[in-house]
Amino acid sequence: MGMGCAGCGVHGPWQQQGWMVTYRTEVDPVAASRLLPPDLTPVLYPSSTKVWTNVTYADVTAAQYSQSSVGGFNELTISLPTLQKQGTGPTSGMVLQSYTDSTQASDCRSARWGTNSSSGSGFKISHGSTLGVPYVSVEVKTSSSLFAKQIATVTFYYNKSFEAGQETGVCKDDYQVGNCTLWRPNLGLLGGKWYAFDVNATGEVQPVLSRTSVGSGAGAWSSLDLGDSFIPAQRAVYQQNSEVVWADPVPA
Repeated sequence: MGMGCAGCGVHGPWQQQGWMVTYRTEVDPVAASRLLPPDLTPVLYPSSTKVWTNVTYADVTAAQYSQSSVGGFNELTISLPTLQKQGTGPTSGMVLQSYTDSTQASDCRSARWGTNSSSGSGFKISHGSTLGVPYVSVEVKTSSSLFAKQIATVTFYYNKSFEAGQETGVCKDDYQVGNCTLWRPNLGLLGGKWYAFDVNATGEVQPVLSRTSVGSGAGAWSSLDLGDSFIPAQRAVYQQNSEVVWADPVPA
């Protein structure tokens, strides 16, 4: 483990509390394949916007955690749904890149789950309102320097009047609105071997409309062409007062 991983522990669940916003958008599976290790392939889905066309999805999540095993931190994560070419495991998310302003959180992500995580990123988070519609905006740069390159800016416009129902248990789908627990299986590469780990997020979910601008400081994932596009509300959600639990990895 890295020097900054003290406090995250080797075993047992990693818990963090705060808010998170996430969206899913269609991307070119050929471009996605180029970003994956050779033994993984992107999951294909029929496009909802193009006839007779298969796509894959990119998931983008921005979060501000007030509590965790290593204190509070901000995070931006980009991932793809994948399958192992030689295997029968379930569809899992592969984290292409995560950015955080906490060295400890970054080290723990890499050491415990094998995710590609970078620390030292500069985050600027703002809340406001446009024509009466509330929003939260997350700007991420390569460092906290005034002249640092922009990685991405994600703005989420959400439904202020929404009130969650009394749903409990596991969410029926990835973007169910209400109070429920969203389970996401993931893959990590540890010591040259694939491991699976779960991320469970519970909290009030509101539908939102999101817009992303990708800057020159983004990594290879910028080839997914996520920039400057509005994502429909049914594929973007805002979880307030969310509790997220990362489970220990097991052989995939």
